[in-house]
Amino acid sequence: MSIKLTSEVVRVAGESEILVSIEGEKVRVEYDSLASLRSFESLVIGRKYWEVPYVVSRVCGVCSHAHFWASNLAMESALGIKVDEATSILRDVCNKLQILQNHIIHLGFLVLPDYEYSVGNDKYVNTLLKVNRVVNEALRLLGGRLTNPNVYVPGGFTEDLKQSVIKKVMNLLGSVGNDLRELANIILGIELPELADPSPEYVSLRNSPSVTVPVEGPYVIDSSKSTYIVYENYREIFVERYLDLSMSKKCLMNGEKVFHTGARARLINYLRGGSGLSSELRYLITGYEQLFKKNPFSNIYAKIIESLLIHENLLQTLSSLDTGKLSRVRPGNNFSGGFGVGIVEAPRGLLIHYYEL
Repeated sequence: MSIKLTSEVVRVAGESEILVSIEGEKVRVEYDSLASLRSFESLVIGRKYWEVPYVVSRVCGVCSHAHFWASNLAMESALGIKVDEATSILRDVCNKLQILQNHIIHLGFLVLPDYEYSVGNDKYVNTLLKVNRVVNEALRLLGGRLTNPNVYVPGGFTEDLKQSVIKKVMNLLGSVGNDLRELANIILGIELPELADPSPEYVSLRNSPSVTVPVEGPYVIDSSKSTYIVYENYREIFVERYLDLSMSKKCLMNGEKVFHTGARARLINYLRGGSGLSSELRYLITGYEQLFKKNPFSNIYAKIIESLLIHENLLQTLSSLDTGKLSRVRPGNNFSGGFGVGIVEAPRGLLIHYYEL
């Protein structure tokens, strides 16, 4: 006998089904993702190198910046392109802005309703919308638009950016500092369900979330127990395996360890060597460190604390950014072929792009 569950579960992205089979006293549950194969790898074959980041940013609408920057990093690596410091800083700023925006939307409209906090609370909803609107505008000013940025090609930005725009972005971000702290008080006051983490291994780029888009590879990746220098050897460190139940692959560290990425991992590893962190935020992260290592539900705490950290870091970074040192570029053709790897931090964890030209 089999029972097919057809009830819809709201606020879950994607399409899935669960099949429960009962034979005597044995119960088997099968999960199946109904998403079709999208074949982005095939879509970029034969395209011009500068077109590829614009194509692959469509892999994910809510983290299009992460795919865009990882793709550009990989292309620059393959072509031997070096970028100036101001360019490296600005693209990292754009990526951190999207991580911040993603956290706020996820916490406010997907997580907190499960705890029934937002029911009938207009002030809370208005605060969320205000923060989201401000971050969206900051991304539009710097990256061209929130989804699928359009102001960069491998090597640098294609549009002039005036110092007045940086000042406007800083004013926008400064206007929501108190709102973020208010949201933090709400989220950190939630009583979490208890759940033991079955695999306490946490992996992130070194210095993230202060730096989420490195200047170039090789990339330094920290785990709870080890440090890895990653470039063309990434397939040896992160081993992908096919699953019957999904188009997605299962990724294991060194082919055997399940590991966690995202806000929890970034904050845990950041405490080991992060600099430029205010004493208030360091104290806050330290206070939740053991909870981050034990309970997966603490990810919502990690996301709001990381949002505060990113907000603080953005204001510090933008205050010293000189847009006059940005190199405006156009796509070129005088390159030889090669291979390249780009690794960045996406809202939910590590993202790796690899290309051969």
